[in-house]
Amino acid sequence: MINTRITLTMIVIFAVAINTKAQKEADPSQIAAYQTKTMIATLDLQDKQVDSIKAINQKYAQTITQILLKESNFFGRMKSIRKNNNLKNEELEKVLSKKQMEKYKDEVQPAIRKYIKQQRKVQH
Repeated sequence: MINTRITLTMIVIFAVAINTKAQKEADPSQIAAYQTKTMIATLDLQDKQVDSIKAINQKYAQTITQILLKESNFFGRMKSIRKNNNLKNEELEKVLSKKQMEKYKDEVQPAIRKYIKQQRKVQH
């Protein structure tokens, strides 16, 4: 019984250490740049929209990175990320047209999620 607890504790510590290392290696500027590049290519952004989009992506990439580094509870982290994404979408709705926003949700968000997952795999 004690050996089982010790083993489980060691597994949890090891998993947290690996996860924390990968999160610290995450580069919010790289993520924001990818998001912006993808949005420009997919959404046919106007010049006046690009600067706003860059700022929004940078702001929320920084916030996500901070959440990943500070929040230790998985469910708390997911709740914070979901809230962060909702706030980002509210800001994007002020910059993008309805058509662009729909395309963002249908095409860009899934592409960004895929990119972030790939980056996590590369970092491990």
